[in-house]
Amino acid sequence: MNTDEIKKIIIEQILEVAPEISEDEIDDNKNIQRSLELDSFDFLKILTALNEKLGVEVP
Repeated sequence: MNTDEIKKIIIEQILEVAPEISEDEIDDNKNIQRSLELDSFDFLKILTALNEKLGVEVP
C-alpha cells in the first residue's frame, strides 16, 4: 500500500464519520481533529475505522 492509497482511506473514513466536511477542507499538513473541529467521539470513530481498514493501531 502506498502513501496515496493510505491517504485515500483516511479521507474516506473522515467523510464517512463527518459527512458535513468536504474533501477540500482536509489539509494533510494540519491537525485533523482541530482543523476540522471534530469532537473527541468522532475522532475516536475515525481512529477505530482506520485500525480496522489498515490494521494499524493508532495510539
